[in-house]
Amino acid sequence: VSPATDFRAAGFLSLENLLWLAQEKPELYRALRHKTRGKRSEYEYPFAIAGVTLTYKLVKILDIKQPAPTTATGACFARLIAQHEDAFEAVYAQAFDVLDQTWLEFGNATYMDFPRVMEITLSKLEKAMDKAQSLEDIATSLGV
Repeated sequence: VSPATDFRAAGFLSLENLLWLAQEKPELYRALRHKTRGKRSEYEYPFAIAGVTLTYKLVKILDIKQPAPTTATGACFARLIAQHEDAFEAVYAQAFDVLDQTWLEFGNATYMDFPRVMEITLSKLEKAMDKAQSLEDIATSLGV
């Protein structure tokens, strides 16, 4: 199996997001990549696959492929991207941070818990974005 197929769902954007995270948020990147925060599970989620999946899910919930926002979350993102050129990457970093926190909250999570952890993460993000006016509002609401 070719590793390139891991990117097909989110494309090159998912690789760019991982690179942006490493370059712009190196402490967060290292904490997520090396699983240095909290009491870790014996079976951890795969970092790169989590990043690719997160990119794919964000493209959907942020209405990126829509000509105009269709949800409150999409409308919030449209405001953010007009203010910040790297808004998508910033939201990605916040969401990845929340994903890791949610994983830790599960206690002894396994890979089989990953879909539920992702679902909870996205729900938290949507809730935070539905009321936010800025990236800082989102971060405050998410506690990151």
